[in-house]
Amino acid sequence: MGYLTIDQEACGVLEDRKSRFLAHLVPYQKFDDRLDALRKEHRKANHFVTAHRRLLDDGRVEESGKDDGEPSGTSGMPTLKVMQGARLIEAAVIVVRYFGG
Repeated sequence: MGYLTIDQEACGVLEDRKSRFLAHLVPYQKFDDRLDALRKEHRKANHFVTAHRRLLDDGRVEESGKDDGEPSGTSGMPTLKVMQGARLIEAAVIVVRYFGG
């Protein structure tokens, strides 16, 4: 079973219990720049949850999920698990959260 990747950004929006979530799936090479741009664009956002997966030169997969102040283990790792289940590689997810209630 192989890996899948993306070549351009995809976005989605979800509203749940008055909170708003803006999800961005980006190619890994653009991850740091896109995160910086989103932090500037959404200065009033409460959290910037991230997850990424990339293939190292030796064939190992480097991956991480970060909660950015959300309760530990409730956002970054679940996001990473979705990426793993979709077999995504060389990609990152950034979820911008506006807390609403």
